[in-house]
Amino acid sequence: MATARRTKSNYVDQYVGERIADRRILLGMDQTQLAKLVGMTHNQVSRYEHAINRIPTGRLLDFAKALNVPIGYFLEGIVDVPPRETLTHEQMLVEMVRHFGEISEDLQVAFCALMRIVAVK
Repeated sequence: MATARRTKSNYVDQYVGERIADRRILLGMDQTQLAKLVGMTHNQVSRYEHAINRIPTGRLLDFAKALNVPIGYFLEGIVDVPPRETLTHEQMLVEMVRHFGEISEDLQVAFCALMRIVAVK
């Protein structure tokens, strides 16, 4: 019987993990909710999202089904070189959502008011 070799994650694993986390956040799910949908612990979801563990293809299909995206979604936009530092529109949106809860409530209210004003113009 062959034994599994542990291999280091690379930028592709990091990219796929980020895409899983971004989609999960956009759907308003936490890691525990996603973990229940794919039949694992939230710690394992975290390890995949942070590219600590590599994601097997079958497991990636489970994530695609749970997150309601085609499996190719996780590789969309990837190129043969590590991703650039510039953020896409979707990445900026996820960053805003991710950090919104970290600011004080009065700043959240002000930020929302600012966004309404800017969006109208």
